[in-house]
Amino acid sequence: MNVSSIRTTGMGLIARILSSDFAKNIFSLVGGSIIAQLIAIGSSPVITRLFNPENFGILALFTSSVMVVSSISSMCYERAILLPREEEDAVNLVWLSALVLLLTTAAALAMVVLVTNFAADVLVESHFEKWIWLLPVAALLAGAGKVVRFWRLRNKAFKSLAWSRIGEALVASLIKMIVGFFIGAYTSGLICAFLVGGLVSLTILLARPKWIEVRQQLTQISKIRMKENAARYKKFPCFASWNTLLNMFSQNIVIFLFSLYFSPTVVGLLSLGNRVLQQPIVLLSESVQNAYFQKASRDYMESRSLYSGLVKTILILSGIGVIPFAVLAFFSRFFFGVIFGANWETAGLYIQIMAPWFFLLFIGSPANVIYEVCQKQELKLFLNLTQALCRCLAIIVGYFRFNNPIYVLILLMAVNTIFEIVIITLSILITKKMKKIAIIAT
Repeated sequence: MNVSSIRTTGMGLIARILSSDFAKNIFSLVGGSIIAQLIAIGSSPVITRLFNPENFGILALFTSSVMVVSSISSMCYERAILLPREEEDAVNLVWLSALVLLLTTAAALAMVVLVTNFAADVLVESHFEKWIWLLPVAALLAGAGKVVRFWRLRNKAFKSLAWSRIGEALVASLIKMIVGFFIGAYTSGLICAFLVGGLVSLTILLARPKWIEVRQQLTQISKIRMKENAARYKKFPCFASWNTLLNMFSQNIVIFLFSLYFSPTVVGLLSLGNRVLQQPIVLLSESVQNAYFQKASRDYMESRSLYSGLVKTILILSGIGVIPFAVLAFFSRFFFGVIFGANWETAGLYIQIMAPWFFLLFIGSPANVIYEVCQKQELKLFLNLTQALCRCLAIIVGYFRFNNPIYVLILLMAVNTIFEIVIITLSILITKKMKKIAIIAT
């Protein structure tokens, strides 16, 4: 085969991949996330000049707490909505998720009461006391959004999912700028923007379904069916929920421990770096995960190989991300100083340190889906538990050994990089093994 024919074959393969429904779904979701992040990042130079790092530090502690609580607000039953063949089972999983969400929100409210009674001094010192009461409300809102998002994902409503991201980012950015201009640099404006943005996202997701279909689905709700599905997908609350909690906690452990060891100003600088880079990566990864989850679930149910699809998706993401992440690794400090102001230059340095981990986090997003689709939640639980412990250890050792946030972040980056490589490698090995078993069976 000559070079010309190889090039033609390669271009044809790329064209088929890009024209596939899976690629279109990814582009739709990723496109919405990109636009949402462009809105958030585009408004940041204005917002960072209206609010100070301390305001962002308190906001980061609040949003991180919400993300951790909401990550298991439905005990991950919402992720099972994509799996059943029968639509009736999926409907009952939606309502099962909603019921669990209400129960966990009530438990979160009880925990807030206990925390405020036993840790009042710590909360006052961190300026977090008056905001902790909003945690259950924010967790309920975020949890409801996740349940509806997976339901819309099952129905392939990718445009609604994309618009929900865009609407959330646009409204949140506008509220921050309005509050900053006309009221002042108050943390309440940032937290209000976060809550209203989440409400707008949920409203957009709920606005699209046809009410005739909704009425039909309501007639399919059954206590017996809910119990059957709760038992059938019990690995989600038993393993996937703990995986998600550990993963979310370990992602936000930096904010929690930095809030404990360093000033709100340091946390604010770190949170801007998180907002500008890590949050867009997480949202993009979530979009890729959602689209890949839908495809991988169908392939798994129809006994098709997952290996080639996983490898192709990782390679495509690697090609997309290598140049942008390389630029960030070398020039983030300069960019942050120019774009956000001299007070925020240190945030760019933090980004430079964490860039290798962020790159692996981005390209490894489909790998995390494999552990759930292939029912390997036990393995993922072990990996997440070990990673969370190592992250905590890296931060604690770095603080007591160096007492410097830069050295703490260097240790944290090394730990995260190693674990992301392990997670990606094991997911590929799992699908490769399943491919061999399928070939032998045929």
